[in-house]
Amino acid sequence: MLFARSIFEYRWMRSAALPFALFVSLLCTVFCLSQTSLAASGKSSKPDVTRVVQVSEANPSERRLVALLDAVTALSRRDDIAYVWGGRTTSSPVVCAACQRCIEKTKVNPYRRLAQCPACEQCGVDCSGFVSRVLRAAGLGSTRITSQSLIRHTKKRDLSFKSIGRSLELARPGDLIVLPDHVVIFLDRHENRKLDYVHASRFILGRPAGGIEVVASGDLPRGQKPVTILRHKAFEGAGNSAAVRHRIKAMLGHTMRKKKIKPVLPVIPNNVRLARAH
Repeated sequence: MLFARSIFEYRWMRSAALPFALFVSLLCTVFCLSQTSLAASGKSSKPDVTRVVQVSEANPSERRLVALLDAVTALSRRDDIAYVWGGRTTSSPVVCAACQRCIEKTKVNPYRRLAQCPACEQCGVDCSGFVSRVLRAAGLGSTRITSQSLIRHTKKRDLSFKSIGRSLELARPGDLIVLPDHVVIFLDRHENRKLDYVHASRFILGRPAGGIEVVASGDLPRGQKPVTILRHKAFEGAGNSAAVRHRIKAMLGHTMRKKKIKPVLPVIPNNVRLARAH
């Protein structure tokens, strides 16, 4: 009797399990086909979490501005680039470290670093050299500019910039704040009138050779007032988008973290010879 009952239960379980297995198999097949279809169409079933910081393809002005901020971020993260008056080039970390060490050893004046330190001919920028370099990196071909040439040529309207006045309330990310003898790239303005900006500076705490500095919630260098604020015509249609805010936030966040870490310059091998730039 027990044996017959066991045979019956076994046959019943087999008959019930077969439809269930077929149902699970059908579900797996439908899911796989849907994933294949999505992949073929270039889409994904997962939410696009990076879309918020991507650049709109329909806004070339925003693409240019984001490219500028990316170039600024890349250079601002390099502590090995020294401030060199008249400098306009960057190079490998080894060459840049050689320039910094020469400056620290000789304590040469910023205006004579090109003449006194050969390595600085290959790695070193001043404020205008830095601005020219990031503009070129953003696809905005720019010859070497200075604060004086910006003021002079903008009045003649023969540059790709337009003056928006002197009020910092009108400034937008990527604008150039032109001072009497300096130029900085504007990032943001706070309610307490403090500014976020980036520039090539002669004086940076803990870095005797100076370099590229991101200033978070600070004042303009030496308390100077803007002579004019310039906006590149390529940035006219760019707004304070999510992509722009994301890059500025990342740049400032990296700066705050970097202040807690002492930069370490790479060691220069004895067999490395630095060629003189021409």
